[in-house]
Amino acid sequence: MSDDNSQSQENDIIPIETLTAKYEEWKYGQGRSTIILGSTMAIISVISSWCLIRMIMTSKDRLSTTYHRLLLGMSIGDILYSLPIANFGAKSPTDVNYKVWNAHGNQATCTAAGIFGGMGMFLTLFYSCSLNIYYLIFIKYSKSDSYIRKKVEPFLHGITISLALILSIGALVNENYNDGGSGSCITAPIYNPPHCQGYEVGDIREGFTIPCGRGQGEILYWISAIVSMIIPPVVIGVSLGMLYRHVSKQERRMSRYGTGALNSASEQSPSDQNRDRSFSYAVLNKAIAYSVSYFLTWGWGVGAVIMTLLGVETMPVPYDYLWAMFAPLEGFFNLLIFMHPKVVATKKSNRTDNINWPRAFVKTFWSALSSQGSSQNNRTHAAASNDKKKKNAHAALAGSEENNKISATYCSTSVINTGDMSQLSTSHRMSTGGISEAENTEARASLGSDDFQENGPMNNTDES
Repeated sequence: MSDDNSQSQENDIIPIETLTAKYEEWKYGQGRSTIILGSTMAIISVISSWCLIRMIMTSKDRLSTTYHRLLLGMSIGDILYSLPIANFGAKSPTDVNYKVWNAHGNQATCTAAGIFGGMGMFLTLFYSCSLNIYYLIFIKYSKSDSYIRKKVEPFLHGITISLALILSIGALVNENYNDGGSGSCITAPIYNPPHCQGYEVGDIREGFTIPCGRGQGEILYWISAIVSMIIPPVVIGVSLGMLYRHVSKQERRMSRYGTGALNSASEQSPSDQNRDRSFSYAVLNKAIAYSVSYFLTWGWGVGAVIMTLLGVETMPVPYDYLWAMFAPLEGFFNLLIFMHPKVVATKKSNRTDNINWPRAFVKTFWSALSSQGSSQNNRTHAAASNDKKKKNAHAALAGSEENNKISATYCSTSVINTGDMSQLSTSHRMSTGGISEAENTEARASLGSDDFQENGPMNNTDES
């Protein structure tokens, strides 16, 4: 019986010459094209994420806002995910070079690419969820940036980083980072390429270095992959739907009953409420933009998981090309979204020069990256910010309605131009007479003790 089994296994073994001839057309055709396309897009995304991180670190607020910290985490995740793709297939082991174009690596390079790529993938996926949750809590539940920073943000970072570490390290322990001939080291939890046909688990074919059947816990691996691909689009879709419903409901109430319908007990003027409504739409548009960025990049992976569960063995050729092109590009899309309000502000500030959109983009881009330009802008912003802080603090202390409107207008303009919401809460609550203890202390510092004694204590309202 054992002789029969051995004979059967020998008959199943495919000669290397046959494998080379079988996959030659695919290797130098679709395989090479998708690898070159994906690597090119990955390089663009890595550069874009690096530029975004630099813009954040040289901006006026740096890492003082939740928005910037979440974007920083997402950008780091994108770099970790895109770098292993950006080597034009060189990471793949030479054992599969009969199928994978430009495979010059070994199992060590594939494992390294897998751990970094897996970590980056999970970070990017879950930080995308965190960003939408942040927008939802801020707008729908009217929580300030300081409240989110203390009560919500630790969970957003903690859960995201913990899940990324657990899932990626778990795959490393189970030896699930393998290239089964696809050119990717994170899609084959069990190493079983075509040349392993007819060999037992643990066997190493002559002329090769990686044992067949390498890896374990395949079911656990695919469960984690399905969870990471299914949960984020559900969370993003639901949170975006709730945010859209909330803003639309406000708009309908405004249209039906007038500006006082949003908060009949509030002392806000109609102009203040109109500014809040405009701000809500600006945040909604931001949330939609980042959600579209997510679905453009990760929607292809979700579709591939669904097709795999439905029993589809080979992806359609156009789908494979689109997946290779969009999968690494989230960093590029995030940079465009981050820069959009700044480009709009640049174009508006140069109306007399009749500057077009490409020139406005280039001018904004180089200004944001230039250290000299950043330093000059930071000094200008710092001077303006100190002046505005004094005006805002005076408004809160004296209760001046005119100064409150100035504060709210300045804040709304700043938020729409930068995409950051951290400045809204103070201005909004100043216009309604409420301010937290932390902001009380900040106003004291900006005004100085003499000004504080002259104007009297602030009205303190605890954040809830």
